[in-house]
Amino acid sequence: MRLTIVLGDEKATELDLDSPTPRKDDNDHLQVIAHPEVRGQFRVSRYELFKIIIIELQSEKSYTLELVSDDKQAEMFFLLEGEISCQFKVSAKSIHGKGPSHNICYASDSQRTIEVTDTKFKCLIIEYALPHFMEYLEDIPRFRDFRLKIMKNEPGVLYSEFEGLNEDMRQLLHEIECCSSDCPFQCIHIKIKVLELLLNQFKYSSPVHPVSDDVPEHEYDKIIRAKSLIEANFTDPPGIPELARQVGSNEFYLKKGFKSITGNTVYGYVQHLKMNKAVELLQEKDRTIQQVAEAVGYKYAQHFSTAFKKKYGMTPGDYKKLHVIE
Repeated sequence: MRLTIVLGDEKATELDLDSPTPRKDDNDHLQVIAHPEVRGQFRVSRYELFKIIIIELQSEKSYTLELVSDDKQAEMFFLLEGEISCQFKVSAKSIHGKGPSHNICYASDSQRTIEVTDTKFKCLIIEYALPHFMEYLEDIPRFRDFRLKIMKNEPGVLYSEFEGLNEDMRQLLHEIECCSSDCPFQCIHIKIKVLELLLNQFKYSSPVHPVSDDVPEHEYDKIIRAKSLIEANFTDPPGIPELARQVGSNEFYLKKGFKSITGNTVYGYVQHLKMNKAVELLQEKDRTIQQVAEAVGYKYAQHFSTAFKKKYGMTPGDYKKLHVIE
């Protein structure tokens, strides 16, 4: 990630956040920003699946930050201090944030401008490797638009505005920021805290499809068993009559309960599993579209392509071109 600080129409300083000056070891780096009108520092800590960037700035004047990401990364963005207006280069809409608050962003290789209106600004950004991040971003209604933007390689955010931090988030951020590189088992500790933070971000909005109170406990257990059977055999799943027989229910209760508990129909959930697996397989360079289609239960590549485009707005071939480096 590259950061440019702009005062008025003049570039104050430009920084490469991927190549800072080493501090204590190869994983943790600190660099001071010394400019007559903008002072501060940034710290970068690298881990196997993610990178943590902490930026602190202070200025008596308003200024703009221009951020450019070189790789496809999901960003857990925590605004700890200050007030900002964030805008992607390809979008006319600005997103307002006032610290302490958070959002999750996907920038692709697009430029973002962050207008800082407070004298003090502090943020903590966790850049997460995209394939691993997508494993956690479930395909449920409240995440669907964000997932689609990532699939199309378009910049976007999870929340339309920055959301306030809850107490758990504040504590986790404090622990991450204060964890010393000399701390025993630091990598394990940080990974756990980052995943807890991500879980808090995902859970922040209430579920779109809460579990219905009219699903009896004995039916609930049957639905969960049916869900497990589908997950184990999604490329060639049993039909609804057979599935109901296997779990000891009937078709009516199975369909009603499954929709209530998962927020999806039985068929819709099968398609969700197939498409998720297809996305994973399409990122393998040597896999053909026909091979991927067969691996997720389609006899004909054309039928697979139609289903994939209906879900993601692009063909499997287009997705492969965007996400596989030749």
